[in-house]
Amino acid sequence: MSPAPLVRVEDWARCWAVEEVFGIEPGLLNDDRLARALDAIAPHLEHIAGTVGARAIGEFGIDVARMHWDVTSMSVHGAFPVEG
Repeated sequence: MSPAPLVRVEDWARCWAVEEVFGIEPGLLNDDRLARALDAIAPHLEHIAGTVGARAIGEFGIDVARMHWDVTSMSVHGAFPVEG
């Protein structure tokens, strides 16, 4: 909901104990490497999201009878005249 550029991720990982919790050396989470990983999975996002969602539903016994997943979004960019 609040997109931000991926910069200094390894600093964040060091401060938030990523190595201690997940065993991932913070230096491996450099900006370029993360960007390449995101580019690689981009064509598969729909499948990944569906698979993760279905697995979570099954794993945690989530009742989806009344669940609504709205993934619509809208962005407006540019200069627009101000109406007075």
